[in-house]
Amino acid sequence: MFISSTYIDLIDERQSSVQAVLDSGHIPAGMELFRAGNETQLDTIYKWIDNSDVYMLILGGRYGSVEEKSQKSYTRLEYEYAISKGIPIFSVVLTDDFLKEKKIYTWCR
Repeated sequence: MFISSTYIDLIDERQSSVQAVLDSGHIPAGMELFRAGNETQLDTIYKWIDNSDVYMLILGGRYGSVEEKSQKSYTRLEYEYAISKGIPIFSVVLTDDFLKEKKIYTWCR
């Protein structure tokens, strides 16, 4: 399963997802395993998506890092690629209320 989201703001959610995938006996992959920043790295990400049975998208309140050439976020590019390849998509959409509470919780830690 390829796990995609913005990174810094959703570290806890990504870790929970990775753990759930591991607990189910599968192997997770995600952008944090590679450095984004150029086409070669994007090609590597696409190869990982190609080899994934499912693409998991975690949506929060940020757009994320933008790839210079397309002016799209890496998360969006990953999603569009998975769609173009017909890979099943599983999405988790975090509500505004959750994100507001998370900010308060993160600030208090």
